[in-house]
Order: sequence, then structure tokens, then C-alpha cells
Amino acid sequence: MPRAYRIRRDSLLSCLFLFILLACGACSGPAHAQPLPQNPLERKNVLILHSSEANAPAFVATDKGLLDTLRSGEYPA
Repeated sequence: MPRAYRIRRDSLLSCLFLFILLACGACSGPAHAQPLPQNPLERKNVLILHSSEANAPAFVATDKGLLDTLRSGEYPA
């Protein structure tokens, strides 16, 4: 097989592969889009991890402050 033929064939295969990749990529983008909920914080969960005992006075005060802030719905910007 002559070298020029192989180069042309490889170029065509590369172009075909690129075309297929772009065609499939354009179709898959909108499929993953999800609408935003009306209230984005309505169904959020918060996990608090402690490095030691959760009932230590510093952690209890911090947890209470976090819980009060989250329940009030007033989040600092």
C-alpha cells in the first residue's frame, strides 16, 4: 500500500472520528441539563463532622448557631 494512500486514509478516518465525536457530544449535552428548583435550599441536607466528641461545649454552641442560622433562612452573602 503506497504511503500517500495510507496518509489519505488515516486523515479521512480521523475526520470521520472527529465528526462522530462532535455529533454525539452535541446531542448528549442537553440530556444532562436539569431544571433548577424554585427554592434551591428547600431540600438541602447539612452534614457536620466533629474531630472529637460531638457533645463538647464548643461543638454544641457551634451546632446550635448553625442550626439557628439555617432555620432562619437568612444566609450571609
